[in-house]
Amino acid sequence: MSGAIGEGYAATTTDAGLGDAVGPSSWALQSPGNVDYVAFNNLGSRSLNDQAIIGKSLVNSFYGRAPDYAYWSGCSQGGRQGLMLAQRYPTAYDGIVASAPAQSWTKFVSALYYPLLMRQWHGVNPLACELDFLTTEAVAACDAKDGIVDGLISNLTACEYSPYTSVNKTFTCSALNKTMALSPGAALIADAAWSGPQTADGERLWYGVNPGADISQFGSVPGVNSSQSDMWFNLFVAKNASFDTIHMSPKVYEEFFHLGTQEYASTINAADPDLTAFRKAGGKLLTYHGVVRCFPPFSLCSPKLPQASNIKDPYHRPMRAFLRRVPNSTTSLSKINSRMSRTSFATSSRPGSGIAPAGKAASRLRSLMH
Repeated sequence: MSGAIGEGYAATTTDAGLGDAVGPSSWALQSPGNVDYVAFNNLGSRSLNDQAIIGKSLVNSFYGRAPDYAYWSGCSQGGRQGLMLAQRYPTAYDGIVASAPAQSWTKFVSALYYPLLMRQWHGVNPLACELDFLTTEAVAACDAKDGIVDGLISNLTACEYSPYTSVNKTFTCSALNKTMALSPGAALIADAAWSGPQTADGERLWYGVNPGADISQFGSVPGVNSSQSDMWFNLFVAKNASFDTIHMSPKVYEEFFHLGTQEYASTINAADPDLTAFRKAGGKLLTYHGVVRCFPPFSLCSPKLPQASNIKDPYHRPMRAFLRRVPNSTTSLSKINSRMSRTSFATSSRPGSGIAPAGKAASRLRSLMH
């Protein structure tokens, strides 16, 4: 909010009436087996429209007139919320910046646990430094595929590196300050992270992260570094805070993966590509995603891009997507989001002007990333 306020905007934020912005443990269950669906719906979409209505009312009360334009800016969860606003409340905002959107929330959160559970299922315990080494190996193998050696994997389709080819290679583990050989277990977990969750029959459940993204968190103990997915399975799918997620079987994981989407997709997923109503209301939407970002992975966003090209009126015209490959993408995206009001000029010029931001917005994103 501070950046927008500093530029003269009236700004609002919301906790969706939930109070705790860190996790859902305080509000998810009304009692064992009973999810607070009203609270969950508030998180999913309802509070977002309420925020817009209240914000505009406050501006009108203070200044004596309605705001000329209203804009939304959010990243990850906030990016999902931005897409949800465009889909369900097309008149709430004139312009939306939905950054790194986790739009298929139920599948994205369920997929987070797969590499960690693979550790349990296969009895392996890779170190974080091993996974860092494999990321380095992937970049070394695929960096030049786009014709430019810049430390980034830009041509993902041409990257055929397999982590298993690096098994028994020696490297220096900085955390242990010693030289060691890469374990087969580390290759297994890296492959699981990059390939994405699968059924016992090898059917893909969802997308993995891109090679080059930081996957070192999968070298830690399940439940410690992924409390979000842990609480997702425990509180919302099992509806039991004591459910033993860490030791769930592959069969149960697959069941939970589908159950989560079946029960909650309509409430929290923002994956509808039809923005007809938003376009007719004159709204414009910008989205960007770091291709080496781990959570949410770029692959979560990319399935919508072909649809954006094919569905001309409903989706493509009101939306522009910018994809950037940057080192340490999580940090870069956080930096951009905290200063996103500086890109508001690009969105501000769009409603009613017929001018797409194109290179201007892309240049601003580049300047914020460096």
